Amino acid sequence: MKKTILLLCLCFGSIALPLSTQAQFKLGVELGLALPFDDFSDFVETGYGFRVKGLYFLNEHLGLGLTTGFYSFGVEGDRDDDEGFRQVPLTFDVMYQFSGNKAKPYVSGGLGIHFTSFRNENITFDTGDELALNLGGGVLFAVADKIDIGGDLRFHIVEDISFMGLSFKALFSF
Repeated sequence: MKKTILLLCLCFGSIALPLSTQAQFKLGVELGLALPFDDFSDFVETGYGFRVKGLYFLNEHLGLGLTTGFYSFGVEGDRDDDEGFRQVPLTFDVMYQFSGNKAKPYVSGGLGIHFTSFRNENITFDTGDELALNLGGGVLFAVADKIDIGGDLRFHIVEDISFMGLSFKALFSF
């Protein structure tokens, strides 16, 4: 049994060693619009939001990470700023970045939970914690040695409250 465990550790270690020579941690910040679709767009207006993510790149192309953020949507026809839907996503993300000289296109996706609440006249209640999937992509441009900026288009698929995010992104490498 000890030999099997040792053999497995050596195998996984030999796989991880080449990956770790290219490993890099990146911190990302996104700010943008949240455009509701399907039934959700019938009663809410275009929202806004931000996301913060930490990515660990296993090599120059593949990154894994965690993302959280905040999205806010006003109620259609109501001008009370305190009324509307709020979402806080918490997702596990995968990002694949294609090679490029100045422009680096990428695709990404995530799976997690969106914590959703509705606020109306000083009363806030949770509408639930929904399983969520996001799929998207974009392009990044290197502006400095360890700073990339770019744009992101992402579909957030959440039961009854799905939306498309269009955002500006900055990634900082460490």
